[in-house]
Amino acid sequence: MESIKTRSRQWRLFFGGALLGVHSFAVADTRLQLSAGAEYSSGDFGGTTKTTVLLAPITAKVTSGNWSFRASVPYVSISGPANVSVIIDDDGGSNSGSGSSGSSGSSGTSGSSGSGSSGDGSDDSGSGSGSSGSGSGDNSNRTISGIGDTSLSATYSFNSIADSLLYADVIARVRLPTGDEVKGTGTGATDYGLQGEVGIDAEAGGVYASGGRRFLGATTGLQRIDGWQAGAGAWINFGESAVLGAYYDWRQGSATNVEDPSEVGAYLTLKMSHAWKIEGNIGKALNSDGADYSVGATLIWRAAGYGKN
Repeated sequence: MESIKTRSRQWRLFFGGALLGVHSFAVADTRLQLSAGAEYSSGDFGGTTKTTVLLAPITAKVTSGNWSFRASVPYVSISGPANVSVIIDDDGGSNSGSGSSGSSGSSGTSGSSGSGSSGDGSDDSGSGSGSSGSGSGDNSNRTISGIGDTSLSATYSFNSIADSLLYADVIARVRLPTGDEVKGTGTGATDYGLQGEVGIDAEAGGVYASGGRRFLGATTGLQRIDGWQAGAGAWINFGESAVLGAYYDWRQGSATNVEDPSEVGAYLTLKMSHAWKIEGNIGKALNSDGADYSVGATLIWRAAGYGKN
């Protein structure tokens, strides 16, 4: 288990970078984006009976120059025997709004029904967020609801590298245990992550690849281990009115007896006006511990100052 001194150093590093970004607001235009949505997931999560998850995150993103900061808090409702804890994670992505974080967010849910462990971690999908779970060996059916764990991220973007279409992002994130660990709406641990993303953002669309490492805090009854994660995706721009994208994500399991989770998905973002967009997404886990499917929709509002996307 990490020491209090180590955790304090990690917090100083994370918020030290955040303060540097906030200082840049004085010399760059600040842009605000708010989003709210809902996603429904269903699967047996390694068991024999279906468990359903309703996830409704509210997200705020502030961008200034090359910096962007994002905070996301979900409302969670879980019904069924699998002990699933839903987690929101936010990607980096180019400031163009077309890449891995340009869309609003989706989630893939994984968990375990009575095995005592599961694929707890981040789902850094092409649409910007994710969910997963942790098992505790409880096979009883139950319905729980409440606020989940809060995700905070800070991103520094290198746009139009050498006057090309290439971009690169460096993303730091922390997940705070605002959910109820006993109830099952949170993990009860503080997690950290560091991720990089490179991609091409062109007029017609683009591609990206990402990789990073998660540093997971200890939870009651489950010895979690740090792990690597990776992802890739692509999107197509239909003029200024729509973006169609797809992604693949993989990560190492958070315990020694857990299969490495992976997921595929797609999203469609439609621009209704300069300020408003709506997005729909679908996803499917590629292993038995994940959701059979997930579907969702998100409404996005952006203040003046954003570009065409």
